[in-house]
This record gives sequence, structure tokens and C-alpha cells, in this order.
Amino acid sequence: MNTTTGGGLSAGFKRMLTGQSVFISDYTYDGSAGPCGYVALGTDFPSKIVRIPLQEYGGKIICQQGALLCASHTVDINIEFTKKFSAGFFGGEGFVLQGLSGTGDAL
Repeated sequence: MNTTTGGGLSAGFKRMLTGQSVFISDYTYDGSAGPCGYVALGTDFPSKIVRIPLQEYGGKIICQQGALLCASHTVDINIEFTKKFSAGFFGGEGFVLQGLSGTGDAL
């Protein structure tokens, strides 16, 4: 496991504003070629984890803060804002959203 800021402090701060951690953990398997390595991931809230290939959605999706569990190295996390004041105030997700863009998969 390797933990970095994933693009410097500005990228870490941008992730923090979208509800993610400042740091990114990178898991690699260095074992023998035969067996597979596994990483178990979970959330602190009962939910269903869904794999989303961003290519099937035009390379970009917008989701609520903290919705991202993990992603490929090719996925960028951006700050998005609600377009309507009433949607941010009454919608429950707030005014700041996560924009996920790139060519990989997101969970």
C-alpha cells in the first residue's frame, strides 16, 4: 500500500471539498503470478456498491459528496456545483458535488 496526495496539495484540497480524503491509497499485488490478490472495501453506511464504467456515460458523471469509494488511476475528481439554488438547498446533496471524469471505472 502506498499513500500519497495524488497530485499535490491542491488536488488533495479539491478532493477534500468534494467529501473525499486528502490522501489516496494505492494498492498493488506483488505476489506470485498464479493466485489473485484481493482488496476488501466497504462503506460506513449500509449501501450497494456499484461498478460504473465511465466510458458508458460519456466519460463523466456527477454524484453527491462522498459517493466515490474507489476508482481507477485514470479517473479525475472535480468539483461541480448545483445549477439551481433550490436544488442545492432542498435536494439534500448540498451545493458542492463530485464530478468524476476519465476513462476508467468508479465504485
